[in-house]
Amino acid sequence: MAWNMAQSLLCLLGAASPYRLVAKDHKDRFRRLAFATHNVTLSLYWSPFLARATGRSENHTMPYDTVHLDALADRWSADADTMDVVVINAGHWFWSQAVYRNGSDVIGAHASTGLNLTEIGIVRPFREAYRTALERLMSSGRRPRTVVSTTFSPTHFEGKTYDDPTACTNKIPYREGEKELGSVEKELRSVVHEETASIERSTSDGVRFEVLDVTKLSSLRPDGHPGAYMNRDPYAHGVPERMPTDCLHSCLPGPVDTFNDILLQILMTKRR
Repeated sequence: MAWNMAQSLLCLLGAASPYRLVAKDHKDRFRRLAFATHNVTLSLYWSPFLARATGRSENHTMPYDTVHLDALADRWSADADTMDVVVINAGHWFWSQAVYRNGSDVIGAHASTGLNLTEIGIVRPFREAYRTALERLMSSGRRPRTVVSTTFSPTHFEGKTYDDPTACTNKIPYREGEKELGSVEKELRSVVHEETASIERSTSDGVRFEVLDVTKLSSLRPDGHPGAYMNRDPYAHGVPERMPTDCLHSCLPGPVDTFNDILLQILMTKRR
């Protein structure tokens, strides 16, 4: 979803101003684009855990990730001091099978079938990764900076299996109160608010911290996913018995464009 939001932002900016690609790395999906007419560069970093990770997030043939919660992903953390506006987001990858480390110590794992490790869950590593990322960004190097933490955006999977053709077929948004967030989803949202507020209280170096809360907004939009249309013409030969559906990512244009509308308002609003 973070990558979805970044793609949406690029589309919105590109509609208003020409840009050129100035750096690219296929290995980690890194992109840097220059908008010369506004003297602005936009950098997109693929860092699903925010922290340094190796394994499945780099190569889908691998069974799990090894995540180092005491170290951030190299590329974005190395560039952090050059950034005037930073938007960070994480979430869904923490549901994947992963082993979590702190230095040389293995502190636990999640969904670690066959690894014989202590189950650590999702919330603790999510909190520690966010905290480490925000601590890295709390020093601005004497330049004004805005750091925007994006809250968790839930999936809308409804069906027996991910390849059930009847899964995720909503065509309209949920009404208020029709669908409630799960307890873990609520907790992940709270973590972002808590860690952002905590780091804001401890910094006075010209860094502004804000929360882009998209959790409720996105939870109401089960109609905004590609669904069966993650592949072209899915019903060209009738309705198949099995068909993968995407009820995690958003269509473009779609709900994530609204995320960027809110981001614009955050950046344009000055604190009193």
